[in-house]
Amino acid sequence: MGASGRVTISDSLFIYWELGEPAAIPIKSVIKIDSSKLSVKTGYSNEIAKQRKINIYQIDSRTRLTVFETSDSKGKTIYNLYIPKESMKYFDMIVNYSSSMQPMEFQFEVIDHKKISKHRLK
Repeated sequence: MGASGRVTISDSLFIYWELGEPAAIPIKSVIKIDSSKLSVKTGYSNEIAKQRKINIYQIDSRTRLTVFETSDSKGKTIYNLYIPKESMKYFDMIVNYSSSMQPMEFQFEVIDHKKISKHRLK
C-alpha cells in the first residue's frame, strides 16, 4: 500500500495508484487558466466514474509544490498536496520504519488546501 495516493501525469495519461495498483485514465483536455493553474479533464471507460475534472495549482515554482483539486463520486471537493520526487530535497522527511514492530504513527497538522490554492503564484 506504499504507493497509494501516488500520481503520475504524462502527455496523454493521468495515472494514480489505489491499493498499490496503478490505474491509467486518458487525458481528454488540458487548459492553461493562468501561469500557475491548469484545468485537466480525464475520460473514464467504466460506468462507475465517467469523467473527472482536475484543477492543478502550482504553489511554489522552485519546489514545484502543487495542489490538486478534484471531487469524489458524490461531488465532495478533494484536495491533495503533491511534490515531484526531484523536489524532496527541499522538504524535511519523516521515515516511519522499524524492523521489529510498527512504530506509533506521526500526527501531522491539517493542511488547508483550499486556502493554499488561493495563494498560488500569479
